[in-house]
Amino acid sequence: MCRNGHFNLDVEMIVSVLRTDIEKMPRFSIKDSQRAVLKAYVISISRRKAYLDRNRAFKKFYALKHFNPGTIVEWKTKQCVDVIEDVFNYVLWTFKPCIDGFVFCRPVISIDGTHVYGKYDMKLLIAIATDGNDSILPLAFAIVEHGDMYFIF
Repeated sequence: MCRNGHFNLDVEMIVSVLRTDIEKMPRFSIKDSQRAVLKAYVISISRRKAYLDRNRAFKKFYALKHFNPGTIVEWKTKQCVDVIEDVFNYVLWTFKPCIDGFVFCRPVISIDGTHVYGKYDMKLLIAIATDGNDSILPLAFAIVEHGDMYFIF
C-alpha cells in the first residue's frame, strides 16, 4: 500500500472513483472517500485531499443538473480485466427545454456526428429535430467511443 498519495493520482482519477458512489449517496463522507480510493488504487490519501476531491466531484457531477433542472445525464463505463478502474464507454445528455420542445417538432429526427480530435478516438453525436417554423432543436448529445455509435441512439 502506498501512503500519502502518489504523484500520478490526480483529482480526475479520484473523481472517477467517487462518481458512482456520490450518485448513489449524496452524503458520501470523507472517510468513505478515503476507503473508495484505497480500494480502487491501493493508495491512501489524506483527509484534506479526500475532502477537496470529494467536493470537486460533487461540483462536477451535480452542476449540470443543478443549473438545468430536469436535465438527464447518463454515463456508462465498462470494466476491463487488465485495467484497475472503469473505462469510459459513453455519456448521453439532454436538457429539459429540449425535452419540452420536442412535442412541437416534426416526426423526423436527424443524427449527426463529428470526430473528437486528440488523444482519444471518440465521436460527438447530436440528435436534432425541426419544429413548425423550420427552426432546429437539439434533442440530445452524446460522446461515444468510435465503435459504439450505433449503441446510443
